[in-house]
Parts: sequence; structure tokens; C-alpha cells
Amino acid sequence: MGKTDSDKGGLGYEEHLPKAKTPQITKFIKITASTSVPKHNMYVFKIPDNYLSISAAPLLCAGITVYAPMMRHKMNEPSKFLGVIGIGGLGHLAVKFGKAFGLHSSARSLDFIIDTASGDHPFDSYMALLKPSGVLVLVGFPSEVKFNPMSLLAASNIHPEVEVILIQYMNEVLERMENRDVKYRFVIDIKNSLK
Repeated sequence: MGKTDSDKGGLGYEEHLPKAKTPQITKFIKITASTSVPKHNMYVFKIPDNYLSISAAPLLCAGITVYAPMMRHKMNEPSKFLGVIGIGGLGHLAVKFGKAFGLHSSARSLDFIIDTASGDHPFDSYMALLKPSGVLVLVGFPSEVKFNPMSLLAASNIHPEVEVILIQYMNEVLERMENRDVKYRFVIDIKNSLK
């Protein structure tokens, strides 16, 4: 979520405002489809003509979660060394952004580490891998969005790893998610689901 002209109080970002709503995930998901959506230009990005919509879909959530802190902490300097903890849905995108930025992905002494792993885990061993002035970023909800990674990844011909599903299989997907049977990101193919 980005800064808006009407933001008052908090840290100046709408998700930090006192009355901001926290997203909830439940098992009761209502699925709807439409041909148009009301939108604000702050939340709309043109998908480059040479980039697949299927590849763009995960970038609007997982991509923002990884890209925003990488940019905020200047983790986009070519020839620097990047370490990524947790090569799943978020981590694999951090590796791909690193590649697009021209970062090296293996070294004994790292300039940056982006930790995309969830849950409790020790940091001591990761801190030992950082150079004295290195940066360790723990990824959570980003506090701001200055984001259009699609152009960057399209120019480098880099695509997220996705599993495309039809909406008819949504219950199966939810079950797979509960069983941790997910590799990177699901993308729902609405167009072919409605045929």
C-alpha cells in the first residue's frame, strides 16, 4: 500500500493508520468474477506487452513483499552478493530479483541477506555470513509500495514459478495449501475457467 494524499497520523502509510483493517484468511472464501473492476491509478500497473499475465500475477503480492524491502535497503547494486533464506514462494522471487539486479547469489561474505522464511528460526548463523556493513532484511508486510517490478523482470525475461489452475479446482488448491503441498505460487486462470 502506498502513501496517499489523505493519509493522516500513524507513519503516513495507510496500513499503519489507526482504523486500518487487518486482512483475514478464512476457509469460507466467496469467489466472484467480473469483466471490470473499480480501480485507483495508485494500484494499477501496466503489464508489459512481452510479459505473461500468469507471470505478473504473483508479483502483485509476493513480488511486492520481496521487491519493496530490497529497494528500500538498496539491495539492487550490481556485483554485490545476496543470500536468500527460504527458497519458496517469496524466496524464489528474491533470487530472481537478485539476478535481474545483477547480484551474485553465492559467496562466503554477503552484502545482503533477505530472509523470506516464516516462523521462528535462528539468526546467528546468518549474521556470521554478513560482511561488517551487510544488511539483513526480515520480510514481512511492506510499509510502502513503490513497485513496478514487471518492467524489470520483463526486460530480463525472468518469470516467477507458478502452477496454473482452473477455478473449478479451488477447493483442491485450498486443501493442498493446508497440507503444505505448494511449490511457489498458484495462479487461477479465470479466462479459461469461465469457458
